Amino acid sequence: MNIRTGLLALALALPLWPAAAEDAPGYSRKGADTCLNCHGDDAVVMAIFRTKHAQPKNPNTPFGHGQLQCESCHGPGGAHTGRVKRGEERPPVIRFGRDTETPVEQQNAMCLTCHNPKAGEWHASAHRDRDVGCADCHDSHAPRDPVLTKASQADVCGTCHQVQKQNALLPFSHPLRDAQMTCTGCHAPHGSTAEAALKRDTVNATCYTCHADKRGPFLWEHQPVSEDCGLCHQPHGSSHPAMLKQRAPFLCQQCHQSQGHPSVPGLPSALPGGAPSATVLASGCSNCHSQVHGSNHPSGRQLMR
Repeated sequence: MNIRTGLLALALALPLWPAAAEDAPGYSRKGADTCLNCHGDDAVVMAIFRTKHAQPKNPNTPFGHGQLQCESCHGPGGAHTGRVKRGEERPPVIRFGRDTETPVEQQNAMCLTCHNPKAGEWHASAHRDRDVGCADCHDSHAPRDPVLTKASQADVCGTCHQVQKQNALLPFSHPLRDAQMTCTGCHAPHGSTAEAALKRDTVNATCYTCHADKRGPFLWEHQPVSEDCGLCHQPHGSSHPAMLKQRAPFLCQQCHQSQGHPSVPGLPSALPGGAPSATVLASGCSNCHSQVHGSNHPSGRQLMR
C-alpha cells in the first residue's frame, strides 16, 4: 500500500458529523470523501493527514468525531461539489492565503472559531489592524508549520519585516540565522500592549530575560542603560560590535561632550597644541570606563571599576 492509498483509506475511515449537521443545507453529505475525489492527488492537500488538524480521535480537531472535516475550515461545499453547467465557474469555498479571493476577515473568522482562546489580544494587535491573515503566516496543511519551526520562523516573519531581516544578516546580530533564538522569543505576534508587540512591558524587561546581568540595580547607574537598551544597541543587528548603533567614542559623545576627551583631530582640547586625546582616538571609551552598564564598586562613580 503506497502513501496516497493509505491516506485515502484513513480519510474514508474518518467519522462523519452528526445527523443534525448532515442535514444542514450546503454541506457535502460525504464530507472529506467528496473533496478527495478531486483533491486526492494534491500533495499539499493530503499533507493535512499528517498534522494535528486531522486527528480522528481528538474531538477538538476538524477531523475529530462530530466535526465537519474539510468543511470545518473551508465552509459548506455542497454548491462547490455539485454539478455545474458547461462554461460556468464552480462556486468557490473559503480559501486561505495571501493570493486568494476570500477576504482576510472571513479567513481569520474561520480560524478564530477554534483558536480564539489562544489568540491573545489579536483583536487589538497591529497584525490585525494591517489585515494580516492567519494563513499569511501559518500553514495548517503542513506537517511542520514553518512559522512554528525554529529553523524557518525568521524567514516567514522576514517576508514582511524586510528591514529586520536584512539587519539580522549584519556581522553582529542576535542568532536568528542559526535558529538559536526566534522572533517570538521577544515579540508576541498575536497581540501585545507593549511597544513593537514585545512580550514584556518594556524594551529593557524584554532584554533582561536573557541579559539578566545587565539588570542591576547598581550603586552607580548609567542612565541610558536603565532607560532603554535601544538608545545604544540595534536589537536586530548592526555593523558595530555588541550591536551598537555607532562605534565608540562617537556613540558616547552623542551624550557626553568631547571637551577634555576629544577624539577627532582639530577639535578644541585642553591638551598642549590642541592635540586629540590618545585615550579615545581610534579607540573606545570602554577601555577605561569598562563598567558601562553600571558599577557596584564604591569607587565606581565614573564606571571605571
